[in-house]
Amino acid sequence: MRTLAWLCTFCLAAGFAACDGKAPPSFGGDADTDTDGDSDSDTDSDTDSDTDSDTDSDTDSDTDSDTDTDADTDTGTGSDDCPEGDHDEDGDGWDDPCDNCPTYGNPGQEDADADGVGDACEASWNTALLSEVAAFVPFTSTDGWVVDGAEWTPGSDSVTGSETPTGGNYEYEAYPIGGGNYAVETMWDVDMASTSGGVYAGVVFAYQTEMTMTTWWECVYEQNGDALSVWEFDGYSIDPVGQVAVPGTDDDSDWRRLRVFFNGLSLACVFEEESGATATLTLEDWDVPSDMSGPAGIRVYTDTAVFRSFVIYR
Repeated sequence: MRTLAWLCTFCLAAGFAACDGKAPPSFGGDADTDTDGDSDSDTDSDTDSDTDSDTDSDTDSDTDSDTDTDADTDTGTGSDDCPEGDHDEDGDGWDDPCDNCPTYGNPGQEDADADGVGDACEASWNTALLSEVAAFVPFTSTDGWVVDGAEWTPGSDSVTGSETPTGGNYEYEAYPIGGGNYAVETMWDVDMASTSGGVYAGVVFAYQTEMTMTTWWECVYEQNGDALSVWEFDGYSIDPVGQVAVPGTDDDSDWRRLRVFFNGLSLACVFEEESGATATLTLEDWDVPSDMSGPAGIRVYTDTAVFRSFVIYR
């Protein structure tokens, strides 16, 4: 065990920054070359004023038309790494496999430090913290998921967790988190049935198993109390670690998002919703094992929540 010290001072703007991942694919060729043999030279900017339809037989066998910025009639936007017609969670025109921020609409795919995570998804206090979208799940499949309490019902593009009164987790074992920096994110619908008392939804992170003892940590939003909190399950009971109020929440919002950031020493849990309400809970003087690896997942407690997506950043 060791004491955590949050190394940076958090300064969260009213609209918390979105999140990105892998760099966008490259479609252009080198200047003054003609790789596809269509008699139209491939240039990086391709600002010429030709009028060809550019419907050649592409050498990459992706069946779409080449993409450039000239006045011709090119229409394709796909590539072998990002095929057209795949799922586009945020509707920004970039299919999930090549979207550097699959849950934030960022059609420009801006990535100022070129590290593979777009500006919208960086940790606002440390842009060097993350550099990869390690796993993205839009809940179009149940592959890799394990039920750990509660009832989890898959939808066509979501999963619904229902539990009263003890709570339950949905664990993503397809990607066990190793050591080092990471973030875990989920989004869920606000319009959900509620009950009296504590009504929680959020993420579970860092499952640990020693011998036959399993421990884990969660960051959750409490709907009835408008609070953001971190809890620890020590193998016997779930105990609170920290809590902060969330001002300005609005149950008429469409979605809520929660992200946990961990850098091996310190932790921040960041909440936002469609109304613009935000809150950040940071942990200081928090005793945790030196190894915080293991699977992550999502959680409900005494309520029903419809989860839209789940992301692990590294």
